[in-house]
Amino acid sequence: MMNSPILRSVAYWLSAAGEIASVTTTHIQYVIAHPEKFNIDLGQLRYLYEYYNELWGSEGQARNDTIHQLVIAGWIRIRRYRSHYAINVPTLDDNSRQALIRFADALLNEGIDSRYETDNHIPCHLTEFSNGRQSKITIGQLSDFVLRAE
Repeated sequence: MMNSPILRSVAYWLSAAGEIASVTTTHIQYVIAHPEKFNIDLGQLRYLYEYYNELWGSEGQARNDTIHQLVIAGWIRIRRYRSHYAINVPTLDDNSRQALIRFADALLNEGIDSRYETDNHIPCHLTEFSNGRQSKITIGQLSDFVLRAE
C-alpha cells in the first residue's frame, strides 16, 4: 500500500513502551474496544458513565476522567486537528521525550499506517497532565526534541 499525506484529523495512543496505536474513531472508543491494552475494567468504566449520566462511550466527563487517568498512568494521547497537534503527556520526562521523538520521526519519514505528515512546521500543543504546563513546538522540532524549558 502506498503512503498518503495526512489531510484531516488523525489520532494516536503511545504506550509507555513506545507502541504506536492508530485511533480510527475516538480515543475513548479505542479504549473501550481494547480494554486489556489499557488495563481497564469495562464494568468500572460503565459505572463511571452511569455516574455522570452519560451515554456509553460518549465524549463527556467520564471520557475526560478516563483519558486523564490513562495519561497520568503513562499513556500519551495525540490528536491532529486541521492546524495543529494536541499532545497530552504525563510529564516531559526522558520516557515521554523518547516516545515522542520516535513518533514524530516515524510520522515524518516512513509514515504510520500508510499515512505521513507533510508539514514539518505544524504546531504541537503539549500539555503535561502532572503539572498543567503547556508548551508549543513544531512536529519537525519534536522529531529532534529541541523543546526548551521555559
